[in-house]
Amino acid sequence: MQIKFEVPTTITGLAAMYKELKRVGNGDADGSLSHWWDSQLTVLPARDVDELMVKFDMLNHWAKEDSPGMMAWEVERLHLLVQSVRRDVMAMKAGGEK
Repeated sequence: MQIKFEVPTTITGLAAMYKELKRVGNGDADGSLSHWWDSQLTVLPARDVDELMVKFDMLNHWAKEDSPGMMAWEVERLHLLVQSVRRDVMAMKAGGEK
């Protein structure tokens, strides 16, 4: 049996999908799934403040006080998320806060 579904185009929908994929997974690909989640947060725009907070939560997670130094790819990932947050804030500012 084939089940078809669409990949969500919102952070809220994506978060629900990520949670469900983690629930049904066996733990083997959790690292790959986490990288997928991280990369989607850099490209999907936040529609409202709640979705923007998901991105801020991710930034907080990456920049914990007790975390070790970052590797080059982690710094690049961090910069991409910061740029994404900046775009979202500017879009919200231009269109009025939601």
